[in-house]
Amino acid sequence: MTIAPPRPPSAKNDRRPTAPPAHRSQLRRARVFTIVTLLAVALFAGRLLQIQVMDASALAEQALGQRLVKTKLIADRGLILDNTGVELAGNVERRNITIDQTLVGEYPTGVEGA
Repeated sequence: MTIAPPRPPSAKNDRRPTAPPAHRSQLRRARVFTIVTLLAVALFAGRLLQIQVMDASALAEQALGQRLVKTKLIADRGLILDNTGVELAGNVERRNITIDQTLVGEYPTGVEGA
């Protein structure tokens, strides 16, 4: 069996294939997107480092101060009406009075003059 000699290259195959212009613009767009994304990630990482490492104790004190604030919330719930507008349930202001018996001093148990 004999092997045929290779064919000489034709004029068509002499040129190197080049990327079409659309492909080049896609590569450029991908590079720009990658650079912008890396810059954004670096910015977030820098801010995270600042918050977690450099300013941690100051932020912890500030958070503790904000967490220990007491506020009074009034539970005003509104009226419950039927379909004709008649009030079925409303708000009533109530007060609870309690007495600590250990703080009350001695008091007379009998009636004087009886």
